[in-house]
Amino acid sequence: MKKFISALILFIVCLNFTNVQAATNNVIEISLDNIEEIMLEYSPELKIIENNLEKAREEYKDTIDKIDDLEDEIKDLKNKIEIVKAAPENKENINETPKEDPNKKKLEASQEELESLKDSKKAKKYDLRIARTKYDKEVRQAVMKVQKQYIDYLDTVAKKEVKLSELNTKNKQSEVSKKKYEMGFISKKEYTTNTFDTTDLKNELSQLNTKQENDLKELLLSLGLSNTEELKFNTDIKIDLDKISKINFQDDLEEMLDNNVDMQIRKIESDKLDDLDDISDYEIDNNEIYFKQEKDKAKLEFEKQYNNLKVSCDLIKNADERLKRDQYDVVIMNSKYNYGFTSKKQIEEFENELNKKESDFISQKNNLYINYLTYIQMKNGY
Repeated sequence: MKKFISALILFIVCLNFTNVQAATNNVIEISLDNIEEIMLEYSPELKIIENNLEKAREEYKDTIDKIDDLEDEIKDLKNKIEIVKAAPENKENINETPKEDPNKKKLEASQEELESLKDSKKAKKYDLRIARTKYDKEVRQAVMKVQKQYIDYLDTVAKKEVKLSELNTKNKQSEVSKKKYEMGFISKKEYTTNTFDTTDLKNELSQLNTKQENDLKELLLSLGLSNTEELKFNTDIKIDLDKISKINFQDDLEEMLDNNVDMQIRKIESDKLDDLDDISDYEIDNNEIYFKQEKDKAKLEFEKQYNNLKVSCDLIKNADERLKRDQYDVVIMNSKYNYGFTSKKQIEEFENELNKKESDFISQKNNLYINYLTYIQMKNGY
């Protein structure tokens, strides 16, 4: 009996451990790197894109099946015609006008339909190649859109934290200001100004709270997740500035042109025109013109994005250096305050300015992330 009770206790402990493990495993961690993986599993938008590709696959497969069935039917009709020819009554009445075999008309119609289906198969083969290429492009564009939403969400969260810190500092100043006013050390105008400043900060924080809630809703909607699920956000987004500054644009340009999806689609359409019958030289010439336009457009857009990335990189480097100097100045000012060389108000005002600069730095950094992601996406052909 004791052994049974011990075994039962062990089973319950193991069951509870399993449940805890399962609950832990149900936490969905969201990071910049795994957004595509999450979308492939949950996103309705990617499901629609995948369904469009499956539709093209099924249409191509259905055409092949119809051709196979029709070829079997033609073979069967030919056999029937040969059997009728070889029948004894047809051989005996060789001088009489033979009755027309209805299978011959069926054979002619089936052969015409077969030729039409073969032309359709040829066209659908290229349509499927285009659908596969478009699928890759649409998936990457959808993922990129959500990655931008994710960065925007983190930007709002970070700005809210800065604003909250600023408000906490202002609240302390307001408390001091209130006591000074009650003791007659400052005017009502100065006290009212401080109160208005605090109210403005509260309103700004409220706006950021609302924006954060809306950003999160839009992000989860795009990911295909619900806010009832347990989520963990990875906010550690790092980009190597040195790596960006060493980008070889000419090498990347050649790689982009090789990978460019729009140009690949034009090439497939060109192959399709070359392979199909009854295509005029004008259509072939037009497609070549379109291809050159796509190439020129891709080169122009890629160069523009490269310049945007360089500007973002330079801005963040300068902003980072200024921010580090200001952060160091705060340390110095606090040291001066300890020795009575500066006031608490001066330090708080300087810290408020520093908070604003940190908020601007966050925006510049996130803008750099987006420009870098866009550049890499274009380099990969999307």
